[in-house]
Amino acid sequence: MAYFSAGMWYNFRVALTGFDSSFDALTGLYNRAAFDKATKQLAEAKAYSIIVLDINDFKDINDTFGHDYGDTVIKAVAEAIQKSFTNSYTCYRLGGDEFSVLGSETNKEIIEARLRNPTKCISIKKFTRPNLLKTTM
Repeated sequence: MAYFSAGMWYNFRVALTGFDSSFDALTGLYNRAAFDKATKQLAEAKAYSIIVLDINDFKDINDTFGHDYGDTVIKAVAEAIQKSFTNSYTCYRLGGDEFSVLGSETNKEIIEARLRNPTKCISIKKFTRPNLLKTTM
């Protein structure tokens, strides 16, 4: 069993609050607040890339299949982005269906190759579609 003094507990809660406020609860990616903080620090970097992505026709997905299914799609896209952009990149969910990736890589060909990976991962992944039959009584 672990015991915490009042000071240790306060420091733990402050650290945990800072940790929680930097991440998107649905995807586990960094969130918009973390993105905003990171972009303010980019002025000091020599060269960097900012990649902005969104899910095409995402509103139609939510409207047709429901928000729970939409959340499943967002999680899958976030996972594919994170797997494609590793090491010198940091991935963010800006909100809704918008994502961003910040990185130190500036080679256009390398970035374009990495951009093709999430598309391949998503198109291969099979989603279980919700039951579209509605019953009324």
